[in-house]
Amino acid sequence: MGVTYAFNETYVAVNITVADTIPLPVTDKYVYFYNFFLDVDKNLSTGYRPWWAPNELGAEYLVQAYIDNTTQKPVARVWKYTGTGIEWSWEIKLDEYHARVSDDGKTIELYARKEYLELPSGDVYFAVSTQRGGDLADSLVVGSGTGGPVPIPEPALLVAASTAAALLVGFIGFTVRRF
Repeated sequence: MGVTYAFNETYVAVNITVADTIPLPVTDKYVYFYNFFLDVDKNLSTGYRPWWAPNELGAEYLVQAYIDNTTQKPVARVWKYTGTGIEWSWEIKLDEYHARVSDDGKTIELYARKEYLELPSGDVYFAVSTQRGGDLADSLVVGSGTGGPVPIPEPALLVAASTAAALLVGFIGFTVRRF
């Protein structure tokens, strides 16, 4: 799995690139989830701790897209964590935001306005996971060891150099990190 994380003054975006193909349309009985967990305060004790990375982040927000056999495109939402630790307890912060699948079917792009995520300035930690039904397919955690996203000067045209970040080419002025 490859992940490209980008932000500017208004938006936070993530591209999740998978090894196979994102099923669109879905022809089996499964729901496919693409999860972007954000730990905005970098405090393990204040957010959701994914069972597959319980000691690496505490996510206050989840930007999630799903695809099933009733959808013709990804359905996406922003969730705010309302639980304490490992329990799955979220409330919808923003219903129906932007998500799309690349033409080659390997990348899903998610982005949301920063105002819905209450992002502080500076670094954030995050984790990305993909699921088929209830089974974890792949995951990646970007925490204290990587330093989170670091601002770079505008325009961030280096995005065009990466095929993994091809969907972000239109976002001139985004700060970009690839993982």
